[in-house]
Amino acid sequence: MRVSRREVLRFGLGAAAAGLLGGCALDTTGAPGSQGSDGLVFYSTQLATTEEAEAVRRQILAGFPREVQFVSDSSATTMFDRVRADARAGSSSIGLLGALHGEFATLAKEGLLRDMTDVVEQFGDRGFTRQYLDLARIDGRYAFVPWISASYIMAARREALEFLPAGADLQVLTYSQLLDWTRAIQQATGSPRFGLPAGENGLLKRFLQGYAYPSFTGGVNTTFASAEAVAMWEWLARSGAPRTRSP
Repeated sequence: MRVSRREVLRFGLGAAAAGLLGGCALDTTGAPGSQGSDGLVFYSTQLATTEEAEAVRRQILAGFPREVQFVSDSSATTMFDRVRADARAGSSSIGLLGALHGEFATLAKEGLLRDMTDVVEQFGDRGFTRQYLDLARIDGRYAFVPWISASYIMAARREALEFLPAGADLQVLTYSQLLDWTRAIQQATGSPRFGLPAGENGLLKRFLQGYAYPSFTGGVNTTFASAEAVAMWEWLARSGAPRTRSP
């Protein structure tokens, strides 16, 4: 029995997806579900640690009425190779993909994702954030359905608020305004005061993958060495924040 993508979203990911970002999408190489089985293969580059993967199986997919094989591998390269190989073969066992926006952008550019517009419309009452839906549109169609988000929380001392650029709204800062703000604080205090989690166990990579690269370049992997990426690294250097070496 085949499991449709609507069933997956309705019983498994639908409840967990509302209002979140990340994505779930289907490749175009096969039927809506896995071929020749009663279950569905859900391949994800996210939630790949042992604890996270078990939480997906025991909690997120707990109410799904069919068997789901959740395969998690944090390597985007491995996912790309598998999806491309399936496309060349003309069939795929993968029914559902979970990945980052930039990873989906790469697959969408190669024509390897289904048009998910009908699914987004069907679940329009789930309360998806409009900005997340806008990100899910690639070349005029929905390439994926918003799924999860890895959000950064920014904290500032009250004393720093007086250095905000004129007319800046703290809730909707642009990167240019943030840079102006950090510069003003540095000039006033005599030292850099803006920092990112760049320690050995920090998540600076998440900022780069999920925020900086997509914001400046519109992607991650396919735009990694672009002129827009150079502008992003230059912005990061001017901010005075701890950073990795520029490519």
